[in-house]
Amino acid sequence: MGKRHIPDAPHVFFGDLRDKLEDLDRKGSYATYCASEFRASIALSLLAANGHDNIHDVPVSWKARTAAGYPTETEKKE
Repeated sequence: MGKRHIPDAPHVFFGDLRDKLEDLDRKGSYATYCASEFRASIALSLLAANGHDNIHDVPVSWKARTAAGYPTETEKKE
């Protein structure tokens, strides 16, 4: 099974975020999340330091989000 993410949302893996910052619209709205919230908070700080203003941390872990029944989709392989 591939990596799962929030449907219809751009997905950037934490380890790739620094390299993809220039591809993200600074006026766009972004939410960060991870299994423990640790990487999500670092990603939020990285986005903020690079001029993104409309950014949000999802205040629950990915496991809690999926356990609550919120939809996810599998990453499409290119």
